[in-house]
Amino acid sequence: ATYLSGSGTSEITFRYTVGSGESDGDGILLTSPINLNGGTIKDSSLVNATLVFTPPATSGILVDGVDLIISSLTPPAQGTYKIDANMDFIVNFNGPAIVTGTPRISLTIGSTTLYANYISGSGTSAHTYRYTISFTNLDLDGVTTLSNIALNGGSIKDALGDDAVLAFTGINYPNHKVDGVRPTISSNSTSADKTYALGETIDLILNYSENITISGSPRIHLSVGGTTRYATYSSGSATSTITFRYTVVAGDLDNDGISVSNANLIDLNGGTLTDIPGNAPLNLSFSPPVLTGVKTDGVVPTITSISGPAGKWYVATENLIFTVNFSENVTVTGAPTLAIDLGGLTKNATYQSGSGTSALIFSYTVLENDSDTNGVSATAVELNAGTIQDAVTNNAILTMNNIAYATVLVDAIFPYVSSVTLPNNGAHKSGTLNFTLVFNESVTITGTPRLVITVGSSTQYATYLSGSGTSSIVFSLTLPTADSTTLDLDGIVIANSSNINLNAGAIKDARLNNAVLGLGTHDTSKIYLVLPSMRSWYDVNDSDKLTLSSGNVTAINDKISTTNLTYSSGASSYFSTGFGANNRASVSCTADTHFGNTLGLPSPKAIVFVGQAPTAGSTSQILFAEEDLSIIGVNFSASAGTLTTSGATSQRFVGSTNTWNSASASQAGMWSAGGNFAAGLILDTTDIQSDFRLCRFDGKMSEAFIFTSAPSEAEMIVIKNYLTTKYGFTFN
Repeated sequence: ATYLSGSGTSEITFRYTVGSGESDGDGILLTSPINLNGGTIKDSSLVNATLVFTPPATSGILVDGVDLIISSLTPPAQGTYKIDANMDFIVNFNGPAIVTGTPRISLTIGSTTLYANYISGSGTSAHTYRYTISFTNLDLDGVTTLSNIALNGGSIKDALGDDAVLAFTGINYPNHKVDGVRPTISSNSTSADKTYALGETIDLILNYSENITISGSPRIHLSVGGTTRYATYSSGSATSTITFRYTVVAGDLDNDGISVSNANLIDLNGGTLTDIPGNAPLNLSFSPPVLTGVKTDGVVPTITSISGPAGKWYVATENLIFTVNFSENVTVTGAPTLAIDLGGLTKNATYQSGSGTSALIFSYTVLENDSDTNGVSATAVELNAGTIQDAVTNNAILTMNNIAYATVLVDAIFPYVSSVTLPNNGAHKSGTLNFTLVFNESVTITGTPRLVITVGSSTQYATYLSGSGTSSIVFSLTLPTADSTTLDLDGIVIANSSNINLNAGAIKDARLNNAVLGLGTHDTSKIYLVLPSMRSWYDVNDSDKLTLSSGNVTAINDKISTTNLTYSSGASSYFSTGFGANNRASVSCTADTHFGNTLGLPSPKAIVFVGQAPTAGSTSQILFAEEDLSIIGVNFSASAGTLTTSGATSQRFVGSTNTWNSASASQAGMWSAGGNFAAGLILDTTDIQSDFRLCRFDGKMSEAFIFTSAPSEAEMIVIKNYLTTKYGFTFN
């Protein structure tokens, strides 16, 4: 503190001028003595003054020489600020500052100068200045602060009342943007004009002036046929094109075009619709597009009824016609079917016609074995990969209840032969053969159906005899007299592929179903037609005609009559296979035993014998002789394999390579097939009588025919052919 004034008086004043930056918050301090600093303090006598003094209390004298200045400015958080958002700038002073009035900071937003006004912080060093974004504010490259703080009629001072220094450097904040522009609808559009079917979608598209963010499910109210429906937000959030979608539901019907309702306002429905910063649209109303061509038909066709066939019995190939009636016209693609219950089985009536109308025709053709005696039922319409739709492609609802048609009956079970009773097995010379065909149901016969029977090489017929109106039908064959064409030694055959020959007649059941004509397979191989002159037929290959003892043969029974041959001693060895090229059966013969009979029947006049010759020639090797051996009809000569026909006048045929019908031919050829031979002999009527012996030689016997008169050569040819087929013989 430097001397200021008072020289010549008793009160001296010292003064200190506070310098910038000087500060003492707990009081200044005076120290004794006075520092003359090169000067003097004397009284009038020039006596130096005493410089020591007692300092006064100065703790209340404070010093503040520091300026109140802005140390920093903190901007608001980075981002884009929407309408009503606050941009708060924090002005930080180097000490507490006291504010009066409404100082403000100038901002450049876009190209406009706006102000962030002081709102709080007086008495502290941090003061808040706020600008609230208003409609139309827009700054996309960042706001800028402008120097300095404008007092705007207010003040900013420190605690001692010194004015604050308000200067700061203005800054551009490129990441602090402003969007106070509300989005608006620039245009709209909708789906194409047409009639929309059930499940199809109708879109309303709003094009905004900027990108829009959607939350929740905003919607647009629609009037669809007088009913309020909603097109709900579907897509487009974060873009400027927002789609609202309505899906046509069952029952929607609007033939003059849908319309927007709810005063053309978007219903936020608890959601939000804003631009990216969050500004709500200027308003939610819009001018809707023209919707008079956007129509709906969500009314689906349904089945109203099904008309069935006329009540009656239906048989195979007849058609069951059903008409399925719908609530509106429908179009059909593919091949839908109508399932019907026919006798407990599901059959399908196929679509025939009616596309474009409300009545669809389905038809089922009755098949063989279809049967329903209680009445058919319609159970379900099935698409079968096709479609049934109305004009706007609504799929028809095919739900239906089973519909029974009690008078629509079906009988397509064709009568068929369930069993056949054949004539008895055996050799026949004349008479009739009856075939009884038992059908599964009663049948009616018209005309003269017949069975085609092959007898020998001839065609014969068993014609209808009786049974019409019942299930048991008899066919009768009148046997012809056997001759070279009708002689049948290997069994008659039911020809015509075992089918009944209708012969221009008919066999039908009560519903006029034609009978199935097949008989199946039946064994007629033991029903023979033999020559009237055939007295006996002995066939070792027919096991039914053998009497066996321990597997050997004691008797060969006659296939024509009861002239059975018995073995003279015990039993002959039986061979079920091994004879001839076709591996036939045979019995063993010996020179000491024989097969014979003593029944006193008419004398045989001819014989056909099939056997194996002895390996050595001897007149005691006898093929055929009188029972008491007094007359030898046929034996083997001293030359092995040579027959001696002392009791025979003509030899018809012999072994495999010899000349046919040559009585004097050499018998050496018998051995070419292992000694197997067939001999046909006409006997001298004065020699061999009714009782005879057969096969008294060291060989084998397979088959023999005994005749009461000699067969003709044509008949012998038939026998030869029979033996050729049976044994594999070859005759010249």
